[in-house]
Amino acid sequence: MIKVRSLAFRLFLASAGWSIVLLLIGALVLSNLYRDKVQNSFEKTLTLYLENLIAKVDWRDDGTIFDVSPMTDPRFDTILSGWYWQITELDSEEGVQFASRSLSMDTLAIPLRQSTLHESGTTIQAGPKGENLQLTWNIIRLGDADTSYLFAVAGNLGDIEQETGSFRRSVISALSILGLALMITTFFQVRYGLQPLRNMVSQISSIRAGQTSRLDGDFPSEVEPLAAELNELISSNTSIIERARTHVGNLAHALKTPLSIISNEGRQLNSQAGSKIVEQADLMLTQITHHLDRARVAGQANVIGAVTDVLPTAEAIKRTMERLHIGKNLTMTLSCPKSARFAGEKQDLEEILGNLVENACKWANNRVEISIELAPSLEPSPTEYLHIIVDDDGSGLSAVERDAMLRRGTRFDETKPGSGLGLSIVAELIDLYKGNLVLASAPLGGLRVELKLPSV
Repeated sequence: MIKVRSLAFRLFLASAGWSIVLLLIGALVLSNLYRDKVQNSFEKTLTLYLENLIAKVDWRDDGTIFDVSPMTDPRFDTILSGWYWQITELDSEEGVQFASRSLSMDTLAIPLRQSTLHESGTTIQAGPKGENLQLTWNIIRLGDADTSYLFAVAGNLGDIEQETGSFRRSVISALSILGLALMITTFFQVRYGLQPLRNMVSQISSIRAGQTSRLDGDFPSEVEPLAAELNELISSNTSIIERARTHVGNLAHALKTPLSIISNEGRQLNSQAGSKIVEQADLMLTQITHHLDRARVAGQANVIGAVTDVLPTAEAIKRTMERLHIGKNLTMTLSCPKSARFAGEKQDLEEILGNLVENACKWANNRVEISIELAPSLEPSPTEYLHIIVDDDGSGLSAVERDAMLRRGTRFDETKPGSGLGLSIVAELIDLYKGNLVLASAPLGGLRVELKLPSV
């Protein structure tokens, strides 16, 4: 099925539209040409019948008519058939002397000017049944005779309309079949012509899903430059990300080592000034770690083809948290489909999910539930997203506290270990992946953390 807002539809509409317009023009031109041909043939037939009628007349020596041989066309013998002939003596009060049987008791009224020798003409008038007749006539005077005769032959113009209409219907039927065949041909032609683009879209989807790393295959000459540029873009993006990771690692090492030395030296001072140095050095180290991690993830979030299986990562985090909090006798449950895949790197999913589950374990009394499912997206891409819910049965937070919880360094219980950066870091990571994070009350009575992440 061709989508309305697509290149295929535009090509199909343009081709089919012009084909229909040209076929309509062709039908009109053919119909007019055929009508002209039939009209000319009709007029020639009337002239031929008139000459034949004159030839079938038997003349007396004095130039008067005494008999007319029958016409060969049976329509002149069929009553009111629409085809008539008539011979009228102009200089006699008797008027019509001879007429075809088809006229029955009627006559043809022929408008004449002052008669002249060998005068002839053509006119259109109503027939005995009200039909339109084309009438051809000629005035004949034999030798020096005083009597002139008007010979007239009339044919039904409806025959022209009937024959033209029949031809027009045949042309429309034939061209309609031709138009339908052209539209079907155009449809398959467009689909065949755009197949390389569909193959390219499929390969790009595979690259985004991490199944391949570049566009491969023989593309048409018009599409091949685009495929080459995309491959260059993918390679350039990968190279830039790798260089950024290297620079981030080098910067982290260059800053963390001196800060660790400063912190150690401050501890050896055993004074208030030394404690202040240690405090500020640790704070700087925390800030550097936070911003370097954010820079690292900002680059990784744009890596083409980064994909992570969710279930193994979630199971590993669940096992780790169970061991870390073994003294609390927590009951942890995990629900996750095997097909769930995260459109990002594994360490980022570990950091996001690990922070959420760790917070839940800290505040839970007895139970933590982790639910991960695939949900359809309203956006064109990706087609699905990860819907992750982490619930605990702890004391929970009020609406005001939940809003403040996402701010950096906010803590509501100093008895629990941590820096207060966990949820704020998670929120920033989710934002970098264009996801969504919501805090709410859990059905278990504690805090519910609900987030959405891109999937493939």
